[in-house]
Amino acid sequence: MTLGGRARISQTEIWTIESWRHFSMILCDSSVIDRYTKEGVWGQATLDALFRKNVRTHPDQIALTDPPSREKFTCGPVRCLTYGQADEIIDDLTAMFRTLGIGRDDVVAVQIPNTVELPLLILACFRAGIIISILSPLWREHELEKALNIISPKVLITQHVDGDINFPDLMRETAVKVFSVRHILAFGDEVPDGIVPIEKAISFAKENPETAQGESDNSSNSQRMTLQLLPGTVLNPLTSCQCHAHITT
Repeated sequence: MTLGGRARISQTEIWTIESWRHFSMILCDSSVIDRYTKEGVWGQATLDALFRKNVRTHPDQIALTDPPSREKFTCGPVRCLTYGQADEIIDDLTAMFRTLGIGRDDVVAVQIPNTVELPLLILACFRAGIIISILSPLWREHELEKALNIISPKVLITQHVDGDINFPDLMRETAVKVFSVRHILAFGDEVPDGIVPIEKAISFAKENPETAQGESDNSSNSQRMTLQLLPGTVLNPLTSCQCHAHITT
């Protein structure tokens, strides 16, 4: 049930659609933060800080790897990234977001398969202080349009998946019905008109660093970082927000 627009499920904040936008990036009440911190349940480190620690101490150890069958269902070769390699890509993606003018409290919606690109995007959003919403790959135009109009993302990111559905085309066709969308990006070189390949966006950011907006994020571990849609009811769906502390606990 919801009370005053909010309910609690396993320490995850559940908000009505009308409520979540009106709250600050710090997700939890100060009393909740103090209590969990004193009890040792929550630490002070963000997920990105924990990742950077591994980058410093184990830069050559494997951090992320693709499924062996990657080439059978999506674009690009199978990749196996060390912490150092992954950190460089995360920095590139973070710079790309800043060049696009995307920063703290903005929402990026992602619909891609479970390849290394997904955790790289998640960590890049965390590093930039962006809220990321991961959309179900089972959703089509009807579900996407409804979801995107609820969460109001500024950026959509997709990736080609072999099959009957052309996901970049699907995202492009849906985006025209969502007022908040500024940019549509996709992994891979062959993308439809109107969508920017992420590699080109990264190259532009590297060549034009003066266009980047914002600075390195210094997130609180109680700052909201992910936004997921829950079923709720047909007329009143819910959003689930999580902060660093929820994820790292």
